[in-house]
Amino acid sequence: MPMTAGQFRLLLEPGLSNIWFDPYPLAPSEVEALYNVRDCQKVPDTDAKMAGFGDLQTQDEGQGIIYDEAIPPITRDYDFTIRALGYKITEKLQDLELYGQIMKFEQGLREAAEFDIQTYAFALLNNATNTNVSAGFDGLALASTAHTRLDGGATQANRPTTLGALSVSTLQTAITQFNKWVNDRGRPIVTRPTTLVVSPDLEFTAHEILDSQLRPDTANNTVNVLNRYGLKVHVSRFLSSSTFWCLLGDKHDINLLWAKRPEVGSEVDFDTENIKRKVRQGYGRGHGEWYDFYLGNT
Repeated sequence: MPMTAGQFRLLLEPGLSNIWFDPYPLAPSEVEALYNVRDCQKVPDTDAKMAGFGDLQTQDEGQGIIYDEAIPPITRDYDFTIRALGYKITEKLQDLELYGQIMKFEQGLREAAEFDIQTYAFALLNNATNTNVSAGFDGLALASTAHTRLDGGATQANRPTTLGALSVSTLQTAITQFNKWVNDRGRPIVTRPTTLVVSPDLEFTAHEILDSQLRPDTANNTVNVLNRYGLKVHVSRFLSSSTFWCLLGDKHDINLLWAKRPEVGSEVDFDTENIKRKVRQGYGRGHGEWYDFYLGNT
């Protein structure tokens, strides 16, 4: 049913001094700051992963060279969902409204679309241990204690066995883990955390840990080496837990893929002259590789 002049009668009458209708700006978009955002090439969109050669072997005198093979690619598909919302108003309501509030409805629709992008994307971080939200190349969730290698070598972790509150010691453990990871042939790789992502409840804790010259958790005047790592603090309003924190590196593979960029459209019904407006957008989310991400706590 369309919104009618009767429902919004006050907007058709003079005398209102002030109208509060979403007067505060929305929190800015965070997806572009933390996620890899790209347009999909096809539906479903497919990423692939492969690995190179193993270790050199001793060539005994008179013996031939041992030949190896690269590990063939495996794939990970990204599926998409279409999200949409609309509203209808009568011609009378649009023509007779006195305060310019009806004109804000379209902006409200755009804001709803932007909020939907944020909550949809951040569901990946909020459910980083859930394969139903995202399963990577290894078939596991973004955060796991048992990520597998293509060569079948030892598993690796990008989360602790028991998740823990943000502190000097847990953050040191997380940074150390970045320096232990190896590739799919077991060779050390260069990964470096650059961003500490926290909930608003942990903003001051994060800055206290990173900005103090001395360790904030002891009275022994121990030098706080964490302030030398240059970690940025990103405070997210779209995290569902007050205790969430994680580390990101610049080469993480946490993605939002656009299948349909936001489209706003409108039309007038031929018979009723009711005005209809809508917004539609489509996207997918997920990860392929797990490196450059460490989950500290949910």
